[in-house]
Amino acid sequence: MKVLGILGGMGPEASVDLYNELVQRFYKSSGTNLTSYPHIIINNVPVPNLFQQKGEAPGHYLGKQAHLLEKCGVQIMGIACNSAHFYFEYIKKALKKCLLLDMVNEVALKVRKDGHKKIGVLSSIMSRSLYAKHFEANELNLVLPKTNVQKDIERIIAAVLGGIKNGKITRELNDHADQLIAMGAECVVLGCTDLPLILKSEQVKYPLYSSTAILADAMVREAKE
Repeated sequence: MKVLGILGGMGPEASVDLYNELVQRFYKSSGTNLTSYPHIIINNVPVPNLFQQKGEAPGHYLGKQAHLLEKCGVQIMGIACNSAHFYFEYIKKALKKCLLLDMVNEVALKVRKDGHKKIGVLSSIMSRSLYAKHFEANELNLVLPKTNVQKDIERIIAAVLGGIKNGKITRELNDHADQLIAMGAECVVLGCTDLPLILKSEQVKYPLYSSTAILADAMVREAKE
């Protein structure tokens, strides 16, 4: 079994969610055979304002943090943050042999495989261009919130980052997801790893995809190859 690594901390609880998603998958495949569980190493980056910095500095910093994971023996790495993929090439360049998985691309591949053509995405504003790029490459149509709604989603993400998880913000996020369905989306992607912390697929009547869960699937797939 290959060594898995999580580059996280943006925010911290999203990293925990990815770790838990990995553990749940190995529960199903390995049960009580703990020798079949992978070695998982987490680098929880304690810089909540990282993406407010300008220029290349965030990319170089994340690259250094990813390199630390590789030095610890990580062979398969996932980034527990969609927005951090804005610096994907910086991070990839800092690695020598470790396989760095692209969460946004994995999401695009998954919804295409499931037969969806028109996909709603709830994400940070920083991630919108990433989804546009990967969805276009996979011949998928992207449905995005309007500008005023995007501002509200940013507020919800900030609340979750601050540890706020309650019925009120869950209902607000649910309403925004419903709006995307009303705009013609066949399914909705939670394209920020903080959002699956407050909205689950069993709470809606349409396909709801967690980018965290999709990344976990990809990491397990690669770990077993």
